Amino acid sequence: MLDVHPPHSPTHTWKDFFIHIATIVVGLIIAVGLEQTVERIHQHYELRETREALEHEREANRHHMEANSRHWLETSAALRNDLLVLQAIRQHPGLPQTELPGELNGAQYPFLSDHAVWDAAVQNNIVRLMPLKEANLIRSFIKGLR
Repeated sequence: MLDVHPPHSPTHTWKDFFIHIATIVVGLIIAVGLEQTVERIHQHYELRETREALEHEREANRHHMEANSRHWLETSAALRNDLLVLQAIRQHPGLPQTELPGELNGAQYPFLSDHAVWDAAVQNNIVRLMPLKEANLIRSFIKGLR
């Protein structure tokens, strides 16, 4: 809150009036400049923290991708097995379960990916502080995970 006090003595001349106005204007310029400087410093730290969090999220997604690849291979094998079992059931209705080429598994692993930090950065408008090339690169990476 800005508090402007009236002068202690009445203004008698135009010179006194303009000095008073100039003093107020210079004070306002200094106050706004300091406020903008503090805001810019805050944005700098916020962007740095977001970049660090995005790097941690990217590393977690690398681990998720490795696990997703393993799970995809396991799921693919299980689905091939299920297909063989279902084909055997279709070709030979009433076939006892002991004579089937395997057991129906039906299990699938979820594909994991993290993008909460990016979503928060977009929602909090921190992305606008990033260079366009960097923001587009991260956005396209996240888009590929979804």
